[in-house]
Amino acid sequence: MLPYITARIEQAKAQYEVHSFNSGAVMIDIFIDDRFYVIQINGDEIGLSQNTEDTIPFDTRPDRSFRDVAAFKREFEKVFLEKKVKDETKVYDGAGPIIKIIRKIWKK
Repeated sequence: MLPYITARIEQAKAQYEVHSFNSGAVMIDIFIDDRFYVIQINGDEIGLSQNTEDTIPFDTRPDRSFRDVAAFKREFEKVFLEKKVKDETKVYDGAGPIIKIIRKIWKK
C-alpha cells in the first residue's frame, strides 16, 4: 500500500514525509497547498486524517479508518480533488486575536 500512496502523492507533485515505527506502523504526512493530511498504516488498517487549526494537537486516532483497500483509495483520491486556497486575508479586531479569515477559493 505504501508504494501506491507515495506514487500518487508524487504524481500530484505534493510534498510528503514517511515515518516508520519499530512496531511496523507507518505514518505519511502529506502537504497539499495549505492543507495537511496524515495517513496511518498499521497492519490491515489504514487511517486518513486532515489536520486543521481545529484538530491540533494531532490525535493518534484517525478521522476515518479503512480495512477495505478500495474504500480507502476512493477516499484518498478526494484529497487531491478538494478546493485549494488561493489567497487569505486576516482581519483583526484591534486587540490581537483574529476574528475572521476571508478566503478566496478556486478549484484545481
